[in-house]
Amino acid sequence: MDLFDLIDHQLDELEHSSTQRIARIRVFKFRVDYFTDLDETDFFARFRLSKYAVNQVHNFIKHKIMPKSQRNQAVPTKTSLLLTLRYLATGSYLRSAADFCGVSPPTASRIVKKVTEAIAQLRTVIIKFPDNLSTLQDGFYEIASFPRVIGALDCTHVAIKSPENLYNESHIRTRNTIERCFGVCKNRFPVLRRQITLNLARVQAIIVACFVLHNIAIDVNERNFGDNYNSTDTQTLEEIAAQSPELNYDPRNRLVQEYFLPLLNNNRP
Repeated sequence: MDLFDLIDHQLDELEHSSTQRIARIRVFKFRVDYFTDLDETDFFARFRLSKYAVNQVHNFIKHKIMPKSQRNQAVPTKTSLLLTLRYLATGSYLRSAADFCGVSPPTASRIVKKVTEAIAQLRTVIIKFPDNLSTLQDGFYEIASFPRVIGALDCTHVAIKSPENLYNESHIRTRNTIERCFGVCKNRFPVLRRQITLNLARVQAIIVACFVLHNIAIDVNERNFGDNYNSTDTQTLEEIAAQSPELNYDPRNRLVQEYFLPLLNNNRP
């Protein structure tokens, strides 16, 4: 190879190397130990659960969210849980939760998915339905004298024709039980109040995880953000019926005629 060939070869190599993509330098962000740096009041305000409750949740799920290796400064399980709680407590973009816990947004996205799914899997243990139906009926009856009730569903309306005012009032007061429950949970985890820009499967896990965490908070006697919650959903059943006038619900009519009408007549002077 003569001198000119050598120069051409070196120029080719230089040109080729200049077109190579420059690899980004991986930067590991500083991660704050919020368990140590925050007192109980500030910790509760930021994560909506006490340190004790967070430790309880962590004990439930740590084996499910353990990183596969400890290389490259793997995110500890407690940090993963706190990042997820911060996202649920703010409902903001994942980038905010990522910056808060010192990880990248893609890492935060993977963590929230993994942790919410792990928490949601606790639903069969944490979310239980009572077995004694007669006790349930007695409890709901004590609220507003509404008979034959063993549960309440919010945002599930049954259209009927010309309900009595007494029925409306009793129905609204009884239904308020589940509305208050939703309100308390939304106050604790505002992510439920905001638009969640994730796919449906991930949103389902987030919703279930919020209610699992809510029940755990109740089990450990946590205070909540919804003690003064009053539902604004006071739509009467006449309005509901007007939305779907073609529907008729005979059991409701019998209940009005056989129970609420005599009750109203007996209370008249």
